Amino acid sequence: GRSGALMLGRFPDATFQSFHLEADAFEAALAADESGSALLEAAALDPRVEWRVFVVLVAGVGGAQAEQMLSRLQRRFPDSAIVGGVSQAAFARCQATGQVKSSESCVAGMAMAGEVPLQALVSRGTFPLGPAFQVTRKAHARAPESEADRYVILEQCRAVGGDGGGDQGGGGGGGDGGDGGNPQMPAMEAVSQAARQIDQALHPQMIYLGLKEVGLKEKVGASSARSRGYELHPLGRGMFQGGGIVVPDPLGTLGAQDSKLEMRFFQLGEAACKEDVRLQLGRARDQLGAEGKQAMGALLFSCGGRGPHPFGGQKMMDATAFSQVFPGSPMAGFYAGGEIGPMALALPAHGSSSSVATQTGGAALQGFTCVFGLFSVPAESKRASSLLPSTLDQTEEGLARYLAHRSSKPAQTPPRARSNATAAVAQGGATAAGASPQVPSEEEVRALSVRELKALIARAGLGAVDCVEKAELVERALEAKGALELKLELAAMSFGAAPGQGDRESN
Repeated sequence: GRSGALMLGRFPDATFQSFHLEADAFEAALAADESGSALLEAAALDPRVEWRVFVVLVAGVGGAQAEQMLSRLQRRFPDSAIVGGVSQAAFARCQATGQVKSSESCVAGMAMAGEVPLQALVSRGTFPLGPAFQVTRKAHARAPESEADRYVILEQCRAVGGDGGGDQGGGGGGGDGGDGGNPQMPAMEAVSQAARQIDQALHPQMIYLGLKEVGLKEKVGASSARSRGYELHPLGRGMFQGGGIVVPDPLGTLGAQDSKLEMRFFQLGEAACKEDVRLQLGRARDQLGAEGKQAMGALLFSCGGRGPHPFGGQKMMDATAFSQVFPGSPMAGFYAGGEIGPMALALPAHGSSSSVATQTGGAALQGFTCVFGLFSVPAESKRASSLLPSTLDQTEEGLARYLAHRSSKPAQTPPRARSNATAAVAQGGATAAGASPQVPSEEEVRALSVRELKALIARAGLGAVDCVEKAELVERALEAKGALELKLELAAMSFGAAPGQGDRESN
């Protein structure tokens, strides 16, 4: 049946702009030039802005045209993250008119600039077919009808090490010392060797050519992912030309003279898909932790072949994996007829030595992947008193007065018994005539009933409609406690007295 999902977020340091292009306008923009300028103009996107993230929905537009769009956006903004998917229809707010447009034949989405807390994460799931090969001779070419369409032709190679083992990372580093004296061979011979190891019971048509950069320090940008794992390219008959393997190279990085490549062939497998998404999400969680961040939510564009039906022995496998690795984090998305994101990687079975899991650049229209757009924020402080009321003077002088007051205030008297705190909460205010309302201690808050917790939250002017479990009410009540304590301190500052004395001294 039909359904929808909505996820709200606020990003004050980012700039957002939606775009919507009907198919005819989209095709005209692609035909106008190859630099991407016409595409940005048609989408009403300021070319002077350094757009860092694009969320793209494609409906009723050919795959070749979608690939052209991604290639031009990526050349114009090489380090941007582009995520999205192919859908039956798409809608977006028109920048010029402010109206929402919907169509079954369009390209729509959102461009983001500034401090955008979104990072792309891609997973597929494959296992290796035979050894890795060091590419010993390659050439580069351009399509005759388009100077912007680049390719690299893999012509000669030699096997790395012995039999290559079973590790997806494979290889012996790709250097001259790792080939064990193996002879050179045409690249097509390596294809033949891999074909003999295809498991006919496991998606025999889903074979990939993996390319990895070796012998170079990990780089920043579009090609850095190839130093962490094998970039997976679907292997098709159209790639076999003139005795070599022709691979698209839109950014011209594969054919660069200083790029040393290692190739290996892979096959899709359900068990590998289940393991890879778990591995990738776990690495992303570790990366965010190392950066002092936490996941705030995610967008998910998953292949319709991976769910929602059981795949890898589990329904909604990708969404379930996310909820297990990031429990409590919201997520929204859909099952796509093609996924947009950085090229999927085949990582070593033991993981990657890199501390980076997310990717930028190199976006493509892919199949049988899941693409996450991870929203992250700095790890939240657990101090309940960090909640500042809107009445606080946040000028430099005002904050200085507040900090000076906090450092010079006398020690607080011991908290009253729980019965007094409960009475203050239940009565919504004073515990005795003329006295300031008492704020319970953290221990007293944790001992309150559900009704008393809600009363304390309301007393601080906070809401609790989104709190389902009592543990959530307790956390919100601790925030309320901090807010009430701060209000008392600010009130005391206004009267030149310590907290709890302001009312008596002003009478």
